Amino acid sequence: MKLFSKITFIFNVSFVIFILLGYIEFSHKKSNVGNNIIPLPFVTGVLVILGVLAVFINFIFCLAALIPLFSKKMKQPPRAYSKLPQQREGCDDTDNSTGSMEVITNRDQEPQPGMTPAPQWLLIVNFIFLLVQVYYFFI
Repeated sequence: MKLFSKITFIFNVSFVIFILLGYIEFSHKKSNVGNNIIPLPFVTGVLVILGVLAVFINFIFCLAALIPLFSKKMKQPPRAYSKLPQQREGCDDTDNSTGSMEVITNRDQEPQPGMTPAPQWLLIVNFIFLLVQVYYFFI
């Protein structure tokens, strides 16, 4: 899921470049008298294609990110938490005089193989890009 979210973000950046290239092309057409088409170099053409495909890739990514969220099949790996030795059950103040913190993890539960969750900010940014793309292409 991390790799797919990063690829989707690259598609979304190319979508922004696609919009900027469109504004540059339209401003260039307004200044010229003729109705000529500006030839696109290879890199610009690839960016335009990626920008157009971004809406479909982003839609697939958002579906792939939301389905496990609603089905609750994707479990978060156990988080480590810390407790002071005095806060543990069955421990009095005289057992440990150092007062150091101990990290306690749940080692019985293994992280699930397969999808690793993407960073939350990347999910939010890709979803916002999807809304902008739907507005730009379909509304």
